[in-house]
Amino acid sequence: MASPSSLAAQSPLAQRWFGLGRFIGSHMVVIAPLCVILGAAFPQLFSWITPAVEVLFAVMTFQSSMGTTARGILDVIRHPAHLLGCLAVLLIGMPLVGFVAGNLVLHGQHDIILGVVLEYCVPMGVTGLMWTEIYNGNKPLSIAVCVISTVLAPFTLPAMMQLLMGATVHIDVAGMMLDLAIMVAIPAVAGVLCNDLSHGKANAEVAPWIAPLGRVFLIAVLLANSTHIAGPIRQMDPTLLGTAALMLVLGMTGYFGGYVVARLMHADVSDSFSMGICCGCRNISSGAVLTAAYFPDITMFPVLMGTLFQHMIAGVFGWSVRRLEARNTPGVETAAFSRGARRERRRERGRGDR
Repeated sequence: MASPSSLAAQSPLAQRWFGLGRFIGSHMVVIAPLCVILGAAFPQLFSWITPAVEVLFAVMTFQSSMGTTARGILDVIRHPAHLLGCLAVLLIGMPLVGFVAGNLVLHGQHDIILGVVLEYCVPMGVTGLMWTEIYNGNKPLSIAVCVISTVLAPFTLPAMMQLLMGATVHIDVAGMMLDLAIMVAIPAVAGVLCNDLSHGKANAEVAPWIAPLGRVFLIAVLLANSTHIAGPIRQMDPTLLGTAALMLVLGMTGYFGGYVVARLMHADVSDSFSMGICCGCRNISSGAVLTAAYFPDITMFPVLMGTLFQHMIAGVFGWSVRRLEARNTPGVETAAFSRGARRERRRERGRGDR
């Protein structure tokens, strides 16, 4: 089978396809907020995507996992410092920060504070795997955090809500595990097996063709999820504006706080990207379902504000850290993030194809 690069050189259509994937990946800092704005402004145009979101997630997970090996995931488990650091920030640190910040900024607004805390008790979101792939993070680490945080959620989420807010939350464990299997576990295992059984050929020759599709699907997911915030945005008052501002700051704290923790642990560039994404990207769908089932309507507002901001922040986070690392990290890692180096690698591939 010819490599994707040579096929791209021979076929203008294939060149456009790969170019689309590169364009989306390099412009997510603009595309993500644009998708959120469009989804919130025109929910009737994009709500039809919602029933397909689980399938879109599965395809994104499969494509992201193709660059991962079973040995890579085992290495994360054998050397769990960064994994444990992620889980500590994700499942303990951020709920505590949300509780303290919520009570300081929204004093007396108990039902809204419930939503703030719940937003930061839910596990890592599946879209974090695609963000990890876009910004060349550590895929095995992100997969491990996503799976483990979701498996632990039926225990950690009710415990943290009871400890911090005195609220009782009952979780549909079977439903959550089924969602985990469909969106993460099965496609991730399939992607890893394809890569291992093909001795890396699946990642080298097949994954590049699927990568643009995964990025298009990410746009579709952002549009679909953003339709849920159309109503609350039209009913803003000073309290809700303050809540929205708080969720923006907390969202930034999750992403950049995870990155700072990674650097304090002397993580490399790839692990630092992943730890930031893992600590910031939340499974908002599960948060919205739990809020609708157990709490007043107003509790949903901060959870939906998480939808509004988290992918905007993910795009800004990836762009900012990429530039920071390119400027401050000497040697090979700097070259890896250099725009000029990427252009030079494309020119080298073009000469090789000829």
